[in-house]
Amino acid sequence: AIVRFKVDGADIKKGIRVEFEDGVQDELAEVSGLRIFLDERGHGIYISKEDLQKFMDESSGRYIEIRKEGDKYIIVFLTDKKSQIDKISGGVMFAIPADSEYYSIMAEYKGGKDNWGGQYDTNNKTLEFKTKYSGEYSILEEKINITDIDGLDEKTAQAVRFMVSKGYMTLTDGAFNPNAVLSRNDFTAALVRIFFALDREKKTSFKDVAKDSSYYPYIASAESDGIAKGYEDGTFRGTIAAKKENVIAFCARTLADKKGYSYPDDIENYLEFDDSADISNWAKNDIALAVRNSLVEKGGDLNPKSDITRAESAEILYKLFMLLYDTSPVSMTSEEQKQTNMMLGVGAGGVVVLAAAGAGIVWYRKKRAVNAQEND
Repeated sequence: AIVRFKVDGADIKKGIRVEFEDGVQDELAEVSGLRIFLDERGHGIYISKEDLQKFMDESSGRYIEIRKEGDKYIIVFLTDKKSQIDKISGGVMFAIPADSEYYSIMAEYKGGKDNWGGQYDTNNKTLEFKTKYSGEYSILEEKINITDIDGLDEKTAQAVRFMVSKGYMTLTDGAFNPNAVLSRNDFTAALVRIFFALDREKKTSFKDVAKDSSYYPYIASAESDGIAKGYEDGTFRGTIAAKKENVIAFCARTLADKKGYSYPDDIENYLEFDDSADISNWAKNDIALAVRNSLVEKGGDLNPKSDITRAESAEILYKLFMLLYDTSPVSMTSEEQKQTNMMLGVGAGGVVVLAAAGAGIVWYRKKRAVNAQEND
């Protein structure tokens, strides 16, 4: 269940401040998060219950400010004493107007400047991105000109264009090299960008990752967040190729861990590949989940032990990204809304205070699994 607040009369150019009062965590005991619509143009904020807890308890955060200055958005996190927090624990999702899915966010903050990517919401024509940094955020329109993907099917080519436009995967002299294998370094960097997990202050313990390597902050962030693991000898071995079943399994596990997707009981029905006997036992549940949720299609040869190509990985990661940051609207019956309101105590004082706060509270539930029998 997510609480939705609609604010009337706010002006993003003058700046909007959101204040979270003491005790708001207790009010949200049964809620997944808060989504605040700041104006009619689509500017908004989303924060999960877990990230709100971190923001208030670990960072002593109380306020979020956002204002537009020319082509840039200034985002500032503040303590209860109204002093700026350069980096908060957790993170906050922001939505800003954009014209297409190939727009991206350039983030400039203390210690770094990076392409932050973002998810495009076709219904509201907004770009959503997550950040933990106070800083300046600009919209970039990426001109996608890739010289070597004409031979790919359109779905794969679209995935490649998307991944490149967001900075999640890169080009070499205008070429994507779709048939080249994907290294562990590039896979890890893509995951860190997709999860908005880059933290340039992190250090890695892997002894074969040079501090002056461009991959260093991504591998360090991945190690800190549990995204990537090394080998027993303390190495990361980033230059070797990622294996197909490892990539598929990781993406499926991400849906289970981060979005609450449940594993299918009848996994053999989803492992109908000509070479299904080659799938490692440890990966079968994950690959079944991946097939059920269309990260990969069943049938033919999977080649689970093969090195995954850049084109194959782009398509799987694109599908993962779309499921992780799905922005499609979900309806809710009036009776469900009434019951949820009663359960959560809507209207109780001190849930959230907004500068220029308005009325209009809506609740909705969102299914996290494809089976009708499974719970919301």
